[in-house]
Amino acid sequence: MGENSGRNRSVESATGAPKRRWRVREAHKDDVDALHLLETRGHSSPWPREAFEEELVDEHTKIWVIESGARLAAMMVFWRTPAQVEVLDIVVDPDFQRQGMATVLLEMLIAVAPTGGIRRIALEVRVSNDRAQKLYRKLGFVRAGRRPDYYEDNGEDAFVMVRTITDEEINLPYGG
Repeated sequence: MGENSGRNRSVESATGAPKRRWRVREAHKDDVDALHLLETRGHSSPWPREAFEEELVDEHTKIWVIESGARLAAMMVFWRTPAQVEVLDIVVDPDFQRQGMATVLLEMLIAVAPTGGIRRIALEVRVSNDRAQKLYRKLGFVRAGRRPDYYEDNGEDAFVMVRTITDEEINLPYGG
């Protein structure tokens, strides 16, 4: 996944959702306050501001954001390793929920992952978050495990969900 992955991509969903007036780009250090505000608006147990400062300088971390006008409306934080992407955080501002932003971010990740040799995308989701689980299943994720007492705010378990990048999704230059 190259340096420009995620920048200024079309936000038309592969599921046929209409094109929106959003801009997708990588986050930068000037976004820290807006990232933290988005996180606190969207999660009951938000990351601290310092976590975003640290992730923005980590060479294995990417943060993609969706802007709507001058406002950050959604973000996805993920780590890249040679064989896998671990999605750490997806949040959509409550004012922008149910407009397909999480779908767009995940579809982009699924589309660009093979170009970096990635064969698997993994994430954790609250056992009680049926809406997110439904989205992940729609995008090809399957349950691969359960992490007991994963969430610090209430001790809730998390499901581990993974999506394998298939050979058909990888455009091999040698045709094999």
